[in-house]
Amino acid sequence: MERTGHERRANPILWTGPPFTNTLVAINMDGLVSFIAFTFIWVWATVGLFDGVRTIAKGESTRRTIWNVAGLTIVFVAFGSAYLYFYSLEKKLLDGFDGPYIQLPATWGGNMKPEEREKASLSYVSAAYLGTGKLFVHFDRTGQLKTFSPSQEQMKERESAVAVKTQLQEQANSFFGIGMRWFASGLLAAMLGWAAGRRKKAATNPTVERDARKDGARPSP
Repeated sequence: MERTGHERRANPILWTGPPFTNTLVAINMDGLVSFIAFTFIWVWATVGLFDGVRTIAKGESTRRTIWNVAGLTIVFVAFGSAYLYFYSLEKKLLDGFDGPYIQLPATWGGNMKPEEREKASLSYVSAAYLGTGKLFVHFDRTGQLKTFSPSQEQMKERESAVAVKTQLQEQANSFFGIGMRWFASGLLAAMLGWAAGRRKKAATNPTVERDARKDGARPSP
């Protein structure tokens, strides 16, 4: 069965024709490689930022340490911002489904020929039905307004559009979640690294107050 334009735009690789199994295997392998690479980068950046901030908190930082922390901070900000940007693109696609569709006023297309007016208004309400599922009115050749009645093919296309919209919404939510996790994990790694470094420094460098207590406990000569 021929796929609709919405399905092809949402997942162009999936509708490549007969070699369906081979295509799915290729997609799964690409997804696996991407997941492994993504996980490696995330672990490397998280551990590196934690260790760098911990070293700075201990007072043992070098110029290299500071540059490493700055670079890893940029990595977290870049990945988080990129995924939020992808999220914004998905939201624009979703907004395009609903569109600024309104009921056609009685004066719409008054300067057109009856055939052109019917065709243009029918195209408009067809697009509105595909994107929103709502039944708008259009003009017939006599100039009368009538409610749009979708064909079986148009109803199937509407079902496909709903499936594509659901997929886009899931992708948008995924992009947003991943972006926020990049920001959160970077912030958490820095906070934990700082706390660990300060605790280590306190353990290896007793305070003056503690020394004073020890001196006060010594017997007088």
